[in-house]
Amino acid sequence: MTLHVFNPGHDEALAANTPYYTDSRAAQILSTDLRSLPQHWAQEGDLWTLPTSSRGWESVHTIAPWGWDMALAHRLLRLGAPLRLLPEEEDLQRIRQLSSRHTAVELLPKISPYHAMWCETMTEVEQALRETPSAYIKAPWSSSGRGILRTKGQLSGSEVGRIARWLRQQGAVVVEQAYEKQQDFAIEFEASKDGIRYAGLSLFSTEGMGAYSGNLVAEEALLRQQLPPLEDTIATLRTALERHLIGYEGPLGVDMMYLKDGSIHPCVEINLRRTMGWVAIQLRHLIPANDCHRYTIRPLAPLAHGERNLTPEGRIVQAILQPYKQGLLKGT
Repeated sequence: MTLHVFNPGHDEALAANTPYYTDSRAAQILSTDLRSLPQHWAQEGDLWTLPTSSRGWESVHTIAPWGWDMALAHRLLRLGAPLRLLPEEEDLQRIRQLSSRHTAVELLPKISPYHAMWCETMTEVEQALRETPSAYIKAPWSSSGRGILRTKGQLSGSEVGRIARWLRQQGAVVVEQAYEKQQDFAIEFEASKDGIRYAGLSLFSTEGMGAYSGNLVAEEALLRQQLPPLEDTIATLRTALERHLIGYEGPLGVDMMYLKDGSIHPCVEINLRRTMGWVAIQLRHLIPANDCHRYTIRPLAPLAHGERNLTPEGRIVQAILQPYKQGLLKGT
């Protein structure tokens, strides 16, 4: 039996780099209200509620979290999880290292003409901005639009302070050119000892500084119609990932952009965990063939016609599957 754990504070825990990290208020709300989300991909007999006694762990054969980090491993250990179910400390550190945006910075020039700059001092940041004044500045570990600044040249005093804090706390920042995009999308993979397997395509939308706002849920062939051919991009990326992500096993997603000039930016970010795009792929079986739905997380509200609440126990937020007929997600 598999125990599924939805821990949406995973990226924050990676940034904190301590087993004693406590989730932010936003992450606590998500982990409570969406805790049953794994039921939509779990096998019969699996669990998504943590055992309350040591006896409850006897039937658990494996743990499948949103993502592994020191804080989750420590929490599970305190709840009585046997060591056989938990990663070694060395494995947790390897996951954290590979989850840094430094991985994408290293990988990008090996698979495309694009590049991003890894800066460990404010002087290096200033030099990077002279070369690329219209840019995003990102902390090495962050998620869903957090830890990101958009700049078009001169930094304000508050922005300088924010970057200095990232440099002090996380050791570096990434500076990358801002591109004109048509569509955000991602390629989802599954890594194992046998290599990296293609798992599916994710078309998603963002708001503001990249905060996630929704995914299309549809058959793969329908999603592919929205983008240029991806076969060569997927093959090149998979080969590069197999060479670079040695030792990692589990789900991963690579965020990409379909740019307005018709090209593909093949590696904006690499997430070594489950993603909302991965969830959208698991939800395909819930909708009729040739239909298109939208998966989103929103504040608790009455359902409109045709909507389905995937997490009815939510008290503040809920995961929703709704009919969608507007084509691409861009701009929504």
